[in-house]
Amino acid sequence: MTAQTIIPPTSGKEIDIKEMPYGAFMDRFIALLIDQIILFIVKIVLILPAIGVLLFLVGVVATPMLAVGTAFAPSYWALLVALDWFYFAAFESSERGATLGKRAMKLRVVDEAGKQLSFGRASVRYFSKILSAFPLLLGYIMALFTKKKQALHDLIAGTVVTTT
Repeated sequence: MTAQTIIPPTSGKEIDIKEMPYGAFMDRFIALLIDQIILFIVKIVLILPAIGVLLFLVGVVATPMLAVGTAFAPSYWALLVALDWFYFAAFESSERGATLGKRAMKLRVVDEAGKQLSFGRASVRYFSKILSAFPLLLGYIMALFTKKKQALHDLIAGTVVTTT
């Protein structure tokens, strides 16, 4: 059996899967912080005006605080989760295989064979992060101790984070 190779689009070099350079824990953490800052800005720009309009419209009929607490909150949180999910799944399943934060840190997410993720696998990876977060972020901390620096969500989705 021959060794498979991966060609990151940003470097043009072939990487032997057996010697794949895995993403360091701190690089992954910084990439996540960058992504969260970007998502925060997007949410402020896109969602706050919508909240204002909805509060105005609902305020005509009922008390705004009551409306936010009962009718609006579930759809608001669903929208936030959908935005996060689409951001991570779309970018990680793209040709570059990286969110904007991962690109900044020169990281890429691939499957264990070194190939580009499908949108479905990237979605599994995203939703598996819920399990990585509980309890006490132990699923994330696992990346410090696994051979391929995989967090729990990487193990579940069959993915690895590599350097480009």
